[in-house]
Amino acid sequence: MKGKVVIIGRGIIGLSIAYRLVEEGYEVIIIDENPFYKAASWNNAGLISPTFSALSPSIGNLREILKWIFIEHSGIRISFKSLFKNAHWVLRFIKESKKAAELQNMKLIYDMISEAISWYENLSNKIFINFKKDGLLEVFLDKLKFDKRIAFIKKYPEFNKYNILSEKEILELEKSLNQNVCGGIYYYEEYSLDPRLLMQNFTELLKKLSVSFINEKAEYFELTGNYIDYLITDKSKIKADIYVIATGAYRDIYKSLKIRLPIIAGRGYAIITNSKLKLEHHVLGGDYRISFANTYEGNLKATGFLELADVHDEPMRKCYDFLEKTLIKYFPSAKGFGIIDKWVGSRPCTPDLMPIIDKLKENLLVCVGHCRIGVCLAPYSSKLILDLIERGKHDIEQFLLQRFL
Repeated sequence: MKGKVVIIGRGIIGLSIAYRLVEEGYEVIIIDENPFYKAASWNNAGLISPTFSALSPSIGNLREILKWIFIEHSGIRISFKSLFKNAHWVLRFIKESKKAAELQNMKLIYDMISEAISWYENLSNKIFINFKKDGLLEVFLDKLKFDKRIAFIKKYPEFNKYNILSEKEILELEKSLNQNVCGGIYYYEEYSLDPRLLMQNFTELLKKLSVSFINEKAEYFELTGNYIDYLITDKSKIKADIYVIATGAYRDIYKSLKIRLPIIAGRGYAIITNSKLKLEHHVLGGDYRISFANTYEGNLKATGFLELADVHDEPMRKCYDFLEKTLIKYFPSAKGFGIIDKWVGSRPCTPDLMPIIDKLKENLLVCVGHCRIGVCLAPYSSKLILDLIERGKHDIEQFLLQRFL
């Protein structure tokens, strides 16, 4: 064994790091007080979408998100409590939003997710995750929003793996859609997977590879100078050669380090219905940034929303209501469905919506802040963590903590 690595957090980021390291000959322990179905990775949209993600406002145009926050019928919310509690983060977010769309970051995201496709193809040969190339349909009911979206993506001819479709062409591809759609975009190189199958079967694979899972709460670190001696949990004292924080939006572990990372929870919501309406493609309601797909069992699912809040806040009923109403807007024939499952998860967001992958102490690394595309970025992020362990650095300056200092 090359050494003992403790990973704090069992979302898709933590699992991917564990997989990368155990394949390289490290002894790996994952610590998390919560089961995997509590992670934000458990119920995400399941899109592995290089073109759409690169062209998403969450990467390329923060000013659009800033506008959406103050629009009542949008897919983004921020509570006043969170606004004041995280004022420093909000001010930094506004500062970042004034910057022009950064082509460099967009290309980076595109390349990282393109590499993730190969990773998940290989992983799907070992476990079943329902990984498939089914494309993504981004559809619009509002002509003005559709025109604005087209104007935005045309600024970036580098990412032209899509077709702009008329109302008629959209309805030919997805007959169950609202007949009043005004048009859309078909991203034909996009893939998808079932996040629940991924998390469950990936965990079982790691156990077979001798990764240890400890269900304890990581509370603080004991240090000597710049070196971590022990991780203290609510039940034990754990020693390792390397520690990796992959706790997503949960920030309590940083208190003993006297480090405040600029992370806020961007909570995502999901509903799974009893409707068996079959979709031919993964559909994104472009007017509200809500994703629609079938689960592996065939149930219609709506996923989305970005509610900037505290991880401990109670879920907002109106967010679930918003998903229900939006689903009916796009798929009127599904009206009358029942809800069989509701879920909320906290996605970690930095002010520039790019991850932080860096070294905090001599033997302590951090890999957080992947916002809405953790599943997409997890494979490449695990590669950067391996670089930090074995080379002491990685080559992606945009992911270093220094950019916020």
